[in-house]
Amino acid sequence: MEYNGLIRAEIEKLLTEKLTAETGFRDLERQVLGWVRTALSLDSIPAWPEVDYIAPLLMLHVCGAVGGQPEKWLRLAAGVQILHQASVLFDDLQDQDQPNSHATHPEALSLALFLLSLGQEVFFEEVANPKLLVGLFQTISRGGRGQLLDIQELELPLHFRFNSPELYIQKISLKTAGTGSYLARLGATLGGATPETVEVYARFGLNFSLSLHILDDLADYLREAKQGCDLPNRFLTLVYIIAYQQLDPFKQKRVLELWGGKSEDGTELHDLLTSDTAVLQTLTLATRYLAQAEMELQSVDPDLKKPEHQALLGKLKSLIQRLYTYFSLRSENLVNRR
Repeated sequence: MEYNGLIRAEIEKLLTEKLTAETGFRDLERQVLGWVRTALSLDSIPAWPEVDYIAPLLMLHVCGAVGGQPEKWLRLAAGVQILHQASVLFDDLQDQDQPNSHATHPEALSLALFLLSLGQEVFFEEVANPKLLVGLFQTISRGGRGQLLDIQELELPLHFRFNSPELYIQKISLKTAGTGSYLARLGATLGGATPETVEVYARFGLNFSLSLHILDDLADYLREAKQGCDLPNRFLTLVYIIAYQQLDPFKQKRVLELWGGKSEDGTELHDLLTSDTAVLQTLTLATRYLAQAEMELQSVDPDLKKPEHQALLGKLKSLIQRLYTYFSLRSENLVNRR
């Protein structure tokens, strides 16, 4: 079943319910509603359609795979997407990115807090299992710890950061991957799976989301418009770490000088950290995590015949293929420019 449109419809219903109170400030409410719609990307075309609404889809597809009724949980799926977008806004604010083209940073913070509270409200309305609610707050807390690690990382010596891919994996395990594990666990529990099966899906969600986060960071690296934002803000992702480790000592030293100097012109730094080999190695690692996720599913579905499993795996495989194609075209353009 195609759930994207149904999830979007539930989000629209929620916004109608929560943002149409008779307060006497309808003009302001319309403006706020516009901000919220922008924050939720309701009126924009996704950059990577393969993983659009991937957070609620993970929950719904796992629920269906274990024999549950995903259509009963569409409102909860809308809450999941709202919480996901709140986390995206918080992350963009911390990374000093502009969250969207219509909101200033103070507005974005208010929007993120509103979305966080709205998503939690939906969970309390829809989920009766106290363990699942505790799990939600633990997941939010772990995500916050991951965000704090991002900040604390800036205090570490640069040479250590560039030689610590395990720190990157630790951070995304707390943030995106921890959330994916919870959502898969949530879907399996709502679908009535046994405790043993729930744990299988939790491990699947962890590896699936590790792969997704690595791919998402790589997509940002490959998009030239995004590169101009990442490098000046000095937030390291895996592909930059791998690219750095492939440089000779002289160039590594120059990268550290440029990175620490925070110059406005990032052209030289960008050129030093542009590496086709690093891109391919990053894609390979993401593929390995996806293969591990697939192995977890095979313990409950040996031939991977369940359409829900095929749908989830297919989304990341399609994204990997698209990034390979995108990378190939980008490499050809760079060669032609030279």
